[in-house]
Amino acid sequence: MSGCCRKECGMRRGKVTGTAARKSIAPYVNSKAPGGQSFPGLFCEMALEEEKEYRLIRLVNRMAAEGHKCIGISAQIFMPAGAAEGDLRRSMAGLRDCCSTYGIPLLSAEAQVTAGVREIVLCLFAAGGETGKMNRKPPCPGDSLVQIGYMALEGTVRLLEKNREKLERRFCPEFLESTRLFREQLPLVKAAKRAWEAGAKAVYSVDEGGIFQGIWEAGESWHAGFDIDLKAVLVRQETIEICELLEINPYRLAGTGCLLACAGDGEALAQTLRKEGVPAAALGRLEKGCARKLHNREEVRFLEQPQEDELYREEEK
Repeated sequence: MSGCCRKECGMRRGKVTGTAARKSIAPYVNSKAPGGQSFPGLFCEMALEEEKEYRLIRLVNRMAAEGHKCIGISAQIFMPAGAAEGDLRRSMAGLRDCCSTYGIPLLSAEAQVTAGVREIVLCLFAAGGETGKMNRKPPCPGDSLVQIGYMALEGTVRLLEKNREKLERRFCPEFLESTRLFREQLPLVKAAKRAWEAGAKAVYSVDEGGIFQGIWEAGESWHAGFDIDLKAVLVRQETIEICELLEINPYRLAGTGCLLACAGDGEALAQTLRKEGVPAAALGRLEKGCARKLHNREEVRFLEQPQEDELYREEEK
């Protein structure tokens, strides 16, 4: 009907992906400057104050997955009306310490007080360049999908931080200490570089939305479907038990600390990485089309479009 407006549905919380990103972001972005110069190593993450370390690691992992080395971070800090200068100093000191921990220079920062935010929000910008010769080839049907690192590590650590008292009543100190150490396994710069050197055609960094969202996004990026054995997915027992207690779906839990790689011979790539102490497993094959098939013993189902990260649901409890 002429003149009527179709009511749009609200978007889910978290990173905008899939159809919304293709229709409402991609058409407005140009990755090349006048003259044809390309800027492949430019990434951005938004973070609340308590998330900044995780977001920084996400940035670095994404760059490494694309074959880039992070040469520095710039930050834009938005502060709520009434914020004090001491708040800014503490935020900057924390960001400096995070960057220092991972050996990344903090190149520049600006701050702005605005009524548009209710708490401190950081926009982190990372820039870099290619680390060397990459074996860049288009993924194709018949190639293998390889998981590098365990799924849901970031989410497991953050669940422990938020539910410490509840988990301490259920699990022994040794169990919880092993979980805290997952934080050290989140950066995967060396693993990504080694995957490229060992013959990966493409590498994708899993983060928000967990491994299910990572598989979906990798398929979108590689223009491929998948046939995956869920029993082959690498997951720590600590993650399984914590998620069962808190009634969390680990497959949709923040997955920083995990990469997905495409390779002609996935088992050979996984074996190379395992020999060097990096957890890795071949999960299945790329297929024509866009269907993402998940096998769990005799059961076969299709992966749904990305859902909200389980951490958002946990915040509401």
